[in-house]
Amino acid sequence: MMEEQKQSIGLLVELDECKHLGLDYVSIHKQLRNSYRESCSIKRNLLTLIFLVLVFPPAFWGTLDISSRLFYLIRTDSKPSICWHATSNAEAIAMNCIYNHLAVKWLLRSFIDDEMDFDFENLGTEPDGTWLYFRRVDDPTQHPRHSYIRINAADIDTYSKESEDCYSILG
Repeated sequence: MMEEQKQSIGLLVELDECKHLGLDYVSIHKQLRNSYRESCSIKRNLLTLIFLVLVFPPAFWGTLDISSRLFYLIRTDSKPSICWHATSNAEAIAMNCIYNHLAVKWLLRSFIDDEMDFDFENLGTEPDGTWLYFRRVDDPTQHPRHSYIRINAADIDTYSKESEDCYSILG
């Protein structure tokens, strides 16, 4: 029995020596387990980073794009713009639209500012307060500088109603 006790004591001494050398089985096992966790953590962090860089921005952009398109559709359907859909002057008049000289378009009465129209018509560069208007003439033989002819201010509406190109020269 003495022999067995001596062997047990010898093993205990060897274990104590291993502990002093840092060769404890339990601590080695914990170190291995922690290093495995750290490597898994690095992989998890890398996958998260890839997700944030490659997947999240396009998903975020798509969400913004869809929401802006839906907002645009809702907004445009809520306000009818009937005057702009007229195909002729008679049709625009039948829709209760008024031709505006300043905008050079058919508009609903609520869109027209009479005071601003009056100021525009009376504060031109001409002595009588009108503006100079010119109509483009498509004549390839004329010099481009001379391809405009002066028209009467009252005629500007006629030309614009007929979808011709008209210009105003601001002295």
